[in-house]
Amino acid sequence: MHSIYFARHGETVWNVENKICGMTDSPLTEKGRQQARELGQKVKESGVHIDEILYSPLSRAADTAKAVAEATGLPARCEPRLREQCFGKYEGTPRDGAEFRISKTHFADRYDGGESMMQLAQRIYNLLDELRQDENKTYLLVAHNGIARVVESYFHDMTNEEYSAAGIKNCQIKMLQNSICDSERSEIPKDFFGKLREDPLRSRGKETGRAGETPPPCLPHGKKTAGRTAGKRRAVPISARPCLVACAGTHTRMPFTLYMSSETHS
Repeated sequence: MHSIYFARHGETVWNVENKICGMTDSPLTEKGRQQARELGQKVKESGVHIDEILYSPLSRAADTAKAVAEATGLPARCEPRLREQCFGKYEGTPRDGAEFRISKTHFADRYDGGESMMQLAQRIYNLLDELRQDENKTYLLVAHNGIARVVESYFHDMTNEEYSAAGIKNCQIKMLQNSICDSERSEIPKDFFGKLREDPLRSRGKETGRAGETPPPCLPHGKKTAGRTAGKRRAVPISARPCLVACAGTHTRMPFTLYMSSETHS
């Protein structure tokens, strides 16, 4: 089994001011540093197995990751691909701006000098593909709200609206778990990081592969899938690979399980 944990950084100065951070290096507030210390303590007390922490080079995520590493004794290293999306002209503007909300649904838009959603998805999907190769290692990724959306889209289908509206709170943590069969899943306490929140897509009957659904992109080259060669990367967030795995001769969607921390968030 292969598991990945994802946590967002603590509260920043621009979070308080309701500004879009992006690649701008807004530092943690004192509350944000306290959130990071509490997150580290919760990870330590949970007893869950994590081999290594990977974190964004931006200070708000790096400082959060280092607080977790100090509390747990886990090794931590910077992974440049976990940096936040560059929002170009929108950085420093209100997070709830009407123009920005619309622009987030335009996945090829680079925001006048920034980075498009498709460019972002390419680097994050590449990283996650690499991490999946080592099924004996479990990672905690400490990064940003924009990165959380892409990571979530890697594990299950999302509409344009679901993707653009997706988010994660300061020092909230998610667990994304891949398993070959239900019988091989490790039992994880439902109160691991507080209340278990069900994946909303599962209630709509999307938890399993559908007949005729595109096979997983990890098939050998040369086998055709829906007008493209399997194995080639798909970088569009809303069309993220369904992550199907073989189980007793059938394809079953990898389970997506979400746990939340109990911190107070901004």
